[in-house]
Amino acid sequence: MERTREHHIQAALSKTRLFEGCTRNELRIIAHNLTTVEVPAGRTLCHQGSPGRQFFVVVSGTATVTVDDEAISTIGPGGFFGEVALLDGGPRVATVTSDTEMLLLVGTSRELSAIIRDVPLVTTRMLTELCARLRDARYHDHVPAAATPEMPATPPPPTATSGAGYAVHPN
Repeated sequence: MERTREHHIQAALSKTRLFEGCTRNELRIIAHNLTTVEVPAGRTLCHQGSPGRQFFVVVSGTATVTVDDEAISTIGPGGFFGEVALLDGGPRVATVTSDTEMLLLVGTSRELSAIIRDVPLVTTRMLTELCARLRDARYHDHVPAAATPEMPATPPPPTATSGAGYAVHPN
């Protein structure tokens, strides 16, 4: 029975962009660390400000992401969410509610850590997605990059180069 469950999860994983291109062994590792869950439409999967205990990968269905009660995006097959609170230990940054019936792959902090440790391709794809989300959030709100005296929004041109090849900017 356990073998059938993992085979089913591996089949779903191989069709998910986060895990596309993983080897059979990597898919086996990921499947071992995730559980399939079916949820009905209208279910709140995580709530902004709450502690995070799980992360989710969407196999089928869609969900709406809201921040401060404003819908900011939709997540569909291949998308994932909930990882930020597990990675940094902070509260959930958004509320995610299923729009349709969904099939999800769900893992805990420990399981996410195992996947990140054992499947570097997933780590790279997660980081790429997180960077894209940051860029989207910045440009969506038309908010300039945070500027501080230590790190101006637009750095001045370099005036010299350190021995390691790094640009040195005057203070």
